Amino acid sequence: MSTTVTIDVDGDRSPEYAMELGDAMYEAVRALNHITMGSATLPHASDVYRLLGELQAAAAGLPQLCAQIASRLEKHHETGRLSEVPGGRYGGDTDAAVTAALGALTQAQRHGRALQEALAAAHSATAGLETQ
Repeated sequence: MSTTVTIDVDGDRSPEYAMELGDAMYEAVRALNHITMGSATLPHASDVYRLLGELQAAAAGLPQLCAQIASRLEKHHETGRLSEVPGGRYGGDTDAAVTAALGALTQAQRHGRALQEALAAAHSATAGLETQ
Protein backbone atom coordinates (compact mmCIF):
# COMPACT_ATOMS: atom_id res chain seq x y z
CA MET A 1 0.00 0.00 0.00
CA SER A 2 1.33 3.40 -0.93
CA THR A 3 0.10 6.50 0.83
CA THR A 4 1.26 10.05 0.32
CA VAL A 5 0.84 12.48 3.19
CA THR A 6 1.92 16.08 3.01
CA ILE A 7 3.52 17.06 6.30
CA ASP A 8 3.02 20.73 7.07
CA VAL A 9 3.65 21.78 10.68
CA ASP A 10 2.39 25.30 10.00
CA GLY A 11 -0.72 24.30 8.07
CA ASP A 12 -3.89 22.33 8.70
CA ARG A 13 -4.95 21.98 12.36
CA SER A 14 -8.04 19.87 11.72
CA PRO A 15 -8.77 16.63 13.58
CA GLU A 16 -8.83 14.85 10.23
CA TYR A 17 -5.29 15.97 9.44
CA ALA A 18 -4.11 14.89 12.91
CA MET A 19 -5.63 11.44 12.32
CA GLU A 20 -4.01 11.31 8.87
CA LEU A 21 -0.60 12.04 10.41
CA GLY A 22 -1.16 9.46 13.16
CA ASP A 23 -2.06 6.87 10.53
CA ALA A 24 1.00 7.81 8.46
CA MET A 25 3.19 7.36 11.54
CA TYR A 26 1.76 3.89 12.10
CA GLU A 27 2.19 2.97 8.44
CA ALA A 28 5.79 4.27 8.41
CA VAL A 29 6.74 2.08 11.39
CA ARG A 30 4.91 -0.86 9.86
CA ALA A 31 6.77 -0.37 6.56
CA LEU A 32 10.12 -0.07 8.35
CA ASN A 33 9.38 -3.30 10.22
CA HIS A 34 8.76 -5.08 6.92
CA ILE A 35 11.64 -3.68 4.90
CA THR A 36 14.29 -4.12 7.59
CA MET A 37 13.66 -7.88 7.83
CA GLY A 38 16.19 -8.53 5.08
CA SER A 39 19.83 -7.55 4.82
CA ALA A 40 19.35 -5.42 1.70
CA THR A 41 17.79 -2.47 3.55
CA LEU A 42 20.66 -1.77 5.93
CA PRO A 43 23.73 -3.03 4.06
CA HIS A 44 26.20 -0.71 5.81
CA ALA A 45 26.85 0.31 9.39
CA SER A 46 26.33 3.91 8.27
CA ASP A 47 22.76 3.00 7.24
CA VAL A 48 22.09 1.58 10.70
CA TYR A 49 23.57 4.71 12.27
CA ARG A 50 21.45 7.03 10.14
CA LEU A 51 18.21 5.11 10.73
CA LEU A 52 18.86 5.03 14.47
CA GLY A 53 19.34 8.80 14.39
CA GLU A 54 16.02 9.29 12.60
CA LEU A 55 14.22 6.98 15.02
CA GLN A 56 15.78 8.76 17.99
CA ALA A 57 14.65 12.12 16.64
CA ALA A 58 11.11 10.81 16.12
CA ALA A 59 11.00 9.29 19.60
CA ALA A 60 12.16 12.57 21.13
CA GLY A 61 8.85 14.16 20.15
CA LEU A 62 6.60 11.48 21.63
CA PRO A 63 6.63 12.74 25.25
CA GLN A 64 5.55 16.21 24.09
CA LEU A 65 2.80 14.71 21.94
CA CYS A 66 1.52 12.64 24.87
CA ALA A 67 1.56 15.70 27.13
CA GLN A 68 -0.39 17.73 24.59
CA ILE A 69 -2.98 14.96 24.17
CA ALA A 70 -3.30 14.78 27.98
CA SER A 71 -3.78 18.55 28.13
CA ARG A 72 -6.61 18.41 25.56
CA LEU A 73 -8.26 15.56 27.45
CA GLU A 74 -8.05 17.53 30.72
CA LYS A 75 -9.59 20.61 29.06
CA HIS A 76 -12.45 18.54 27.63
CA HIS A 77 -13.03 17.05 31.08
CA GLU A 78 -12.84 20.38 32.93
CA THR A 79 -15.42 21.91 30.60
CA GLY A 80 -17.81 18.98 31.05
CA ARG A 81 -17.53 17.84 27.44
CA LEU A 82 -16.74 14.22 28.31
CA SER A 83 -18.87 11.37 29.59
CA GLU A 84 -18.11 7.70 29.86
CA VAL A 85 -20.86 5.49 28.49
CA PRO A 86 -22.68 3.42 31.15
CA GLY A 87 -21.46 0.15 29.63
CA GLY A 88 -17.90 1.44 29.25
CA ARG A 89 -14.84 0.07 30.95
CA TYR A 90 -15.38 2.36 33.95
CA GLY A 91 -19.15 1.79 34.22
CA GLY A 92 -20.03 5.36 33.32
CA ASP A 93 -17.52 6.91 35.75
CA THR A 94 -16.03 9.68 33.62
CA ASP A 95 -13.63 10.80 36.35
CA ALA A 96 -12.19 7.29 36.64
CA ALA A 97 -11.82 6.96 32.87
CA VAL A 98 -10.08 10.33 32.54
CA THR A 99 -7.83 9.64 35.53
CA ALA A 100 -6.81 6.30 34.02
CA ALA A 101 -6.14 7.86 30.62
CA LEU A 102 -4.08 10.69 32.12
CA GLY A 103 -2.08 8.22 34.21
CA ALA A 104 -1.38 6.10 31.15
CA LEU A 105 -0.32 9.18 29.15
CA THR A 106 2.05 10.22 31.95
CA GLN A 107 3.53 6.72 31.87
CA ALA A 108 3.81 6.94 28.06
CA GLN A 109 5.74 10.19 28.45
CA ARG A 110 8.24 8.48 30.76
CA HIS A 111 8.59 5.50 28.44
CA GLY A 112 8.90 7.83 25.45
CA ARG A 113 11.82 9.59 27.11
CA ALA A 114 13.39 6.21 27.92
CA LEU A 115 12.93 5.08 24.31
CA GLN A 116 14.53 8.26 23.02
CA GLU A 117 17.46 7.86 25.42
CA ALA A 118 17.99 4.21 24.45
CA LEU A 119 17.89 5.03 20.74
CA ALA A 120 20.31 7.92 21.32
CA ALA A 121 22.69 5.51 23.09
CA ALA A 122 22.44 3.01 20.22
CA HIS A 123 22.96 5.82 17.72
CA SER A 124 26.03 7.03 19.59
CA ALA A 125 27.42 3.50 19.92
CA THR A 126 27.22 2.93 16.17
CA ALA A 127 28.87 6.24 15.25
CA GLY A 128 32.32 4.72 14.83
CA LEU A 129 31.29 1.49 13.15
CA GLU A 130 32.06 0.76 9.53
CA THR A 131 31.18 -2.12 7.29
CA GLN A 132 34.13 -4.13 5.95
